[in-house]
Amino acid sequence: MAPSLFRRVTRYRVSPTQNPLENRLTEVTAAVLENADFAADFASALLNAGCEDADRRLKMAPPDQVDEHKAEAERRHELRTALAAMSTPRVRVRTQVPTTSKHFVDLELLLRPPLGTIGDDMLFWVEVKHGADLSGDQLDFYLVDIESSDAAHKAVILLAPRDTMPAVGREHLSVPRVEWQSVSRVAAASAKETLVTERAWLLRQYSAYLKEEGLMDPEALTAAHALALLEHDAAAAAVAGICEQGDAYVQKHWSDRGSFQQTRKGDPRYGLGYWANYSPYRRGDTAAERWGGGWFEWGLRDTAGMEYLTEEKRGSFAFTAGVTLHAKSNPARVEANQQWLSERRADGLTSGTAATTGSASRATRTSSLPLRRSKSKGRLSASGLLRALRRSPTTRRRPEAGRPRMPISVVATSLTPIP
Repeated sequence: MAPSLFRRVTRYRVSPTQNPLENRLTEVTAAVLENADFAADFASALLNAGCEDADRRLKMAPPDQVDEHKAEAERRHELRTALAAMSTPRVRVRTQVPTTSKHFVDLELLLRPPLGTIGDDMLFWVEVKHGADLSGDQLDFYLVDIESSDAAHKAVILLAPRDTMPAVGREHLSVPRVEWQSVSRVAAASAKETLVTERAWLLRQYSAYLKEEGLMDPEALTAAHALALLEHDAAAAAVAGICEQGDAYVQKHWSDRGSFQQTRKGDPRYGLGYWANYSPYRRGDTAAERWGGGWFEWGLRDTAGMEYLTEEKRGSFAFTAGVTLHAKSNPARVEANQQWLSERRADGLTSGTAATTGSASRATRTSSLPLRRSKSKGRLSASGLLRALRRSPTTRRRPEAGRPRMPISVVATSLTPIP
C-alpha cells in the first residue's frame, strides 16, 4: 500500500539539526506522481529531455563514437514511442528502493498497461540530485541491477539541476541526463491545462515548491534581473576584496591556510565560490588528545548547492564558516567532549546525518556547504564559530587575554545572503 501524501512529504522534514533537501525533494515528487495523475507526464518529460540529450551528444560525438551514440539515441526514441502508445497506464511509485547489489535507488516509477489489456511494462530508476554529486560507482550498479527486472522497457535516468548536473563518462552513455528545469516546465504547464481542481491545485503547489528550490526557470527576464546583471561585475569585485581581506586576517591571527580555491596559476581565486581550509588549532599550538581530526573552513558559497541549509535563503550567495569532521574519528562522539559540545550547540553549532558517502576532502572539493563529512554534517554560523574556537578542545592552551579572535566576523556574522 502506498503511503499517504502527508506521510511522504513529512518523512524527511526539516529539524533543528538537519535539512535533508534531496531526500525530501524525492518524496515530494513521489507524492505528486501518486496523487496528481502526473506519472505519465513526468515520464514523458524525462524521455523527451533524454532524447534531446542523446541527439545533442550525437552531434558532438567523435567519429569513432558516432555509431554507439546513434544506437543510444535510437533506443531512447523507441522508449518514448513505447510510452506514447501506453494509454492510461497503471502506476507504481516507490522511493529508496533496494537493488540486488544492496544499493538504493532514489525513485522508481513502474508503468503497466491497464487491466485487461496486453502490453509491455516500463520501468524507470531515477537518481535524484539537488546539489550533491554522484556517489562513487552507483550508476554502474544501477545499470547492472535493473537488468534483473522483467520489464520490457527500462532505463536508469539522472535527474539534476542544470547548474549542478554531475558529469558522466562514456561508460554511462545509456543514462539520460535530465534537468529539473525540464520537469518543472511540464508540471507548470499541466497545472494550467488540467480541468480537475484538486489536480491543478497540487500541481501548482509542486511547481511553486520547485521554484522555491531553484529548480524552475523564471517566466521572463525582469527589471530586477537586468539590474542584477548590470551590477554583477561590481558586486563580484566587492566580495572578492572582502574574501582577500578576510583570508589575510585569518592567516595572520589564526594559522596559514591549507587547501583553497585556486586559479590555474595556483593563486587564490577570491570572489564568488571561494573557500579555504585552515588548521583546527592556532599557529604554534598542537591538537589536543581528544581531537579526532578535521579542519576549520570558511567561504562564499552558492546556496543552491547547500543541501543542509535550514534557512530559506536559496538563490543567493552566502558567507559561511564551519568545521569538517572525520566520520570515523569524530570528536563530537568522545565522551569527554560532551560538555564542550553542549556549550557549542548553545552557541549555534548543529550537526546531522547525511546520506552521502566518500571522503570528507572530496566532498569539500565539490563546493558543498562547509561542515560536510562522509557520514555526518554540521553547520556553524560565523559568529558561532568565533565563540566555538575560543573554547575549542582542539588546542592544548587557551588563547591569551586580548588575543585576536578568529576573524570570520569581519566577513559575516551569520549565514546571510548578499543583498
